[in-house]
Amino acid sequence: MNRVSIAGVLGALLFVIPSCGASDSAAGSYGLDIVPTIEGIIASQSSDAELPAEARTMMETALKSTFEGMSFELMDDNTFTATAPVSGSTKGTWSEASGNVTLNTTHEDGKEMASTQTGTYKDGALIVESEREGQKITLFFKKQTK
Repeated sequence: MNRVSIAGVLGALLFVIPSCGASDSAAGSYGLDIVPTIEGIIASQSSDAELPAEARTMMETALKSTFEGMSFELMDDNTFTATAPVSGSTKGTWSEASGNVTLNTTHEDGKEMASTQTGTYKDGALIVESEREGQKITLFFKKQTK
């Protein structure tokens, strides 16, 4: 099983989110929806043959410990913070133009990182496609209500 580097995913976070419209702003807090995220990763790593129950349980446990608690917040001042318990937090800036939201991750020195992730945003659900070290993963987020 290939291990996904959460620090790498968050550290290279630059993605575009098609917006639903002007009244449905992407600004807000998001939490990872762990069940579809784990199911998607397992499906992408498994062959057509069904994964044995013991191997699936081990994989679910490892993925849950890696991904659970991942979140991010898009603030009104056009900055964001992404957090993963296993790798800490990453900060950057975000902007919205022509129905897209772009997040640019910055290093501690303030310089932007060059990497692209894409996603979709609709009705408070955010789906982010990411590829790290040749492994494609899909992260499912839900907008949190205050």
